[in-house]
Amino acid sequence: MNDLAHTQRSCSEDINRRWLDRAFAERQFGPAVKAWEPRSLRVLVIEDDADTAESMARLVRLWGHDVRQATSARAGLDEALAYRPDFVLLDLGLPTMDGCSLARQLRLDPGLQGCFIVA
Repeated sequence: MNDLAHTQRSCSEDINRRWLDRAFAERQFGPAVKAWEPRSLRVLVIEDDADTAESMARLVRLWGHDVRQATSARAGLDEALAYRPDFVLLDLGLPTMDGCSLARQLRLDPGLQGCFIVA
C-alpha cells in the first residue's frame, strides 16, 4: 500500500513539474511557436468558361479558402490588382489575351510577386 501511494505521488509530481517547467519557459521565452499552421488563402480563378470557373471556385471554397472569379483576361487583371490573391488558377486559352501574357502582366506588379500562379 505504501509503495502504491509513493508511485502515485511521484507520477503526479512529475506531471506537475513538467507543467511548471513549461509555464516557466513560456514566461521567460514566450509561447512556443508552432511549426506550421494552415490558413485560408485568397484564390482568384480566371477562366472564360463559366461552368468550369464555378466548379473550380466551389471546390476551392470547400477547402476553406476565399475565392473570387473573373471570366476574361482584363477582368482577371483588374481583380488581381484589387484583391491581391495568394494563388491564381489561370486558364491558358483565354480569348482576348492568352494566359501566359496575363501571367507576365501579373508578375509586373510588385504587390503580386509572391503570388502563386497555376496555369
